[in-house]
Amino acid sequence: MGIPLSREYIAGVMADHKAQNPAILQPLLDAMTAPLTAWDADGSLLACSGEFARLMGMSTTDIGQRGRIGLVHPDDRGDEERRIAQRAAGDTSVWQYRGRFLTAQDQTLTAECRVSPLQQDGAYLGDVMEITTVEGGAEGGNAVRSALDVQAAWYTELFEHISEAIYCLDARGAIITANGAAERLFGRTLEELRRTHRREIIASDVRQQSVRLRGQFNRGERIPRRVEFQLRRPDGELRWVSGSLLMQRDEHGNLAREFVVARDVTALKAREEQLAQTAEEALQEAKRDPLTGLGNRRAFDEAWDICGAVAAAGQPTAVFVLDLDGLKRVNDLAGHAEGDEAIRAVGAALAQRIRGHDRVYRIGGDEFVLLVPGVDPETLAARLREPIPFREPAPLLTASVGWAILGRETDDPGEAFRLADRRMYEMKRTRRATAPR
Repeated sequence: MGIPLSREYIAGVMADHKAQNPAILQPLLDAMTAPLTAWDADGSLLACSGEFARLMGMSTTDIGQRGRIGLVHPDDRGDEERRIAQRAAGDTSVWQYRGRFLTAQDQTLTAECRVSPLQQDGAYLGDVMEITTVEGGAEGGNAVRSALDVQAAWYTELFEHISEAIYCLDARGAIITANGAAERLFGRTLEELRRTHRREIIASDVRQQSVRLRGQFNRGERIPRRVEFQLRRPDGELRWVSGSLLMQRDEHGNLAREFVVARDVTALKAREEQLAQTAEEALQEAKRDPLTGLGNRRAFDEAWDICGAVAAAGQPTAVFVLDLDGLKRVNDLAGHAEGDEAIRAVGAALAQRIRGHDRVYRIGGDEFVLLVPGVDPETLAARLREPIPFREPAPLLTASVGWAILGRETDDPGEAFRLADRRMYEMKRTRRATAPR
């Protein structure tokens, strides 16, 4: 099934431009492949398509000199004059009738005509005349009719065999027609699509969005040309659809129909989600210390920036800097592999000594940082300094700890970290000075 071309719509488009620039009509009709003419209210030519000129065997200038009445067979000119008078009296109906014309060789051409009024703001401006079929009398008339039939067949074949889904909905959102690709996309025949309620095919939020778009279109507001939504097939499978939306108006300026040209992007969506998940996993992996599984320096820097903003809003955060004591001795006694095990043991112990919303990071070889909001730093520091059991022959592990409170002792994140680092080294020097020799 093809999609009929609305001549009323074309007439409306031309009427919108006529008052500003009549010359816009000729390029518009030049783009048409049907025999069309546009006449002024007094029967003077505004424009005609090349197909109409070839049908009459005349140039556009010759057609203009003859005028609307002069093209008509002498026996039918009275009827044509009455039609012009009817328009002047306010008749704005669309006429379809059999008319006779005189070609350049004064041969009679009999044709089916369709005449639509040109109007702007309710005022009659003229007519658009289309010759829909040619019954004979003029050389080339059968060729024109054949060309029109071929064109219609070509559009029908294109509509049916194009790989993208094309479907048309009326002003209420009910499907009028659909091509084979659309039937395959929906998993339903055209008749099934017409009988099935939209709630069984389209999610409620998409239906609400469609209602909003139709309202915006009727109010003259801008609407998006691209649409993306999910549809439900008869077996319950959800498919992602992406495509173009075209809305057309009726003679009153309201929505008449919607055309959607769409394709199934479910596989593309799945691929995008997979890539996004992979990217997120890679990002998280890039912020994870491979030895302990804790956050690394990059993760700490990001979290510390957030803490600075939170502290500026009146919520202080304590930062603890820890450095493992005696790691060199472990490496010397048992080797570097055992030293790595010691670092893992410290990371696991620190993770057990903090609350669920506190965070611990390994930012260097044997250096750890904790971010702890709303806590007594002295109490936690004492808990962090407690020895960490480790297997023989290595001794118990201990760490030197320093802390500072961002948002209380200082509002500068850099200064808070340096203060905690200095206090950690002060503790390490004190331990070294008091250690037995």
